[in-house]
This record gives sequence, C-alpha cells and structure tokens, in this order.
Amino acid sequence: MNKTIILAFLTIGLSSSVFARGSSSSVFVDPYFSMGALSLGGPSDINYKILDIGNDITGASKISWGRSFGAFMGYRFKHRYNVGLIIDYTTAKTIFSEEGATAFSFYFDSESIKTGKYYEFSGGFSGLAFGPAFYYTVYNGGKFNFDLGLGILYATKVSYFEDKTYSTIGSTDTAGLTQHAKSISGTGKGFGFLLGTSSAYYFTDYMGISFDLAYKYLKSNSLTDANGTVIDYIDAKGVKDSPSIPLSVNLSGLYFGLSLKVEFDIASSSSSAKTDAKTTEVSKTSDTGAGWEDTPVAAPDGGTG
Repeated sequence: MNKTIILAFLTIGLSSSVFARGSSSSVFVDPYFSMGALSLGGPSDINYKILDIGNDITGASKISWGRSFGAFMGYRFKHRYNVGLIIDYTTAKTIFSEEGATAFSFYFDSESIKTGKYYEFSGGFSGLAFGPAFYYTVYNGGKFNFDLGLGILYATKVSYFEDKTYSTIGSTDTAGLTQHAKSISGTGKGFGFLLGTSSAYYFTDYMGISFDLAYKYLKSNSLTDANGTVIDYIDAKGVKDSPSIPLSVNLSGLYFGLSLKVEFDIASSSSSAKTDAKTTEVSKTSDTGAGWEDTPVAAPDGGTG
C-alpha cells in the first residue's frame, strides 16, 4: 500500500516536471492590476505644491501611490517569444483637510495670508497609454515561468485636477466653502517605457496567475486648459517661477501587482485541421480505389491440355 502511494506521488511529480505552458504558439490576453510607488516629477509636479501647502496645513499628504489597470495582449511563438500590445490606465489622487476650533493661517494662491477654521484640498491625475511590447520567457520549466519584457508607452490622454477651498466658520459652512472654492484642470499627452518581470504559475496549460514587478517611466508634456492655453505651475502662495514652468504630470514609479494569464492555443488547432484534412483525403482514396477483392485476375496463357 505504501509503495503504491509513493509511486503515485512520483508519477505526479514527474508529470509536473514535464508540464509545458500551452503549445509553441498561442494568442494570449493578460489583464493586470498593480500598485506603484510614484516618483517626484520635478518642480512642476503637484507633489511639490502639496509639500509647500504642508508648511501651513498639518494633514497635507502628497501623492505617493498610483493604481494601474490594463492588459497585455498578443502572440507567443516558439514557447518563449511574446509580442503584442499593452493598454495601461494609471490613476492617483489625494485628499486632505484641517479643521480647528480657532482660526489658523495659511496661503491660498496668494502672497497675502488667509485665516480660517477649515481648509480642504483634493488633487490627482490619470493617464491612458498604449504601445508595443516584447517579453522573453527566460525560464519555462513545468508550471512555473519567468519572463522579462520591455514596452513602449504613448499616453493619448493625461488628465489633472486640483480643487481646494476654505471657510472662516468651519466644514459645515456650505456658502463659505462654495465662495472660496478654486479649481484647476488640464490635459496633455505623454511618452515613456516599461521594464518588467513576470513570475507566473499555471493551473492548466492555458491559464495561470502571475506576480509582476515593473518600472514605468511616463511623464506628460505641458498641460493645457479647455481653451488650449498652457497651464503654468503656481506654488501655494500663488507665485509663478521666472521664467514660468508649465504644469506637468509624472506617472513614473515602481509598480507591483498581479495578472491573469489566459492563452488560446492556435498551434494545436492548426495541426488538428491539417490532420482532419489528411484523414479526409485518405478516406476518399479508400472509398474510390479498388479493394483486393475487386482486383481483376489475369487469364492463363495456355489452352486445354
């Protein structure tokens, strides 16, 4: 009994070791979700304004994390070469406020100091990008696979928003909050790249899950408002740099997350089609050709003895 159990486990182990991901060629769709530790993007980035606001507002928190949703779709051949298209949407935002029983002072897009009992700020950005990508399967052993890849990203739309307000009375002062509200919004485009790794475990030949780690560089050009006018970066005191610096968005950072691996085998389908065609041809030949029982027998040469 024990020998049977041991033999069964050895058989399973050997089966796992020769397991191969799908076939040599397949179409794949890999949707993913990841979190990214964002980089500061320079003096025109929103985080520098938030750090400036933090000199007056205790709860000011910069945008540190971004969320990324997307998919890598394409074609794999010779088991190791994966080429396709990446579609990626990244978003990040922050919101913070401060409220006091007594009035406190702060800058509000002006060099003159304001006082109030409530201050609120919300801001964020997002980017939709796509581009070609190539991943190479470095390790393809059993159910585990390890890929290295490079992608080129073009952001067709990068969006930015910033809303802030304050009240001399408190957070319930609807009229005051509306009166002092200020907003900035802009859009732009961006260009960058993605360097990534993927460590996948396959449940079946054509489905698995992967842990992904990647560095994404994606920064926008100068943002413009609804009228197409370039938006200049303004600090918490309402001061522009000289010369002025256009506002921009930086989506760069180190991202990590999970992706679902889904493949559709086209090599076996093609092979099956060829096999079916060959079988059909052989069948036709057998049906139209003469069998051994129908083969004519030659007459003897000699006459009667």
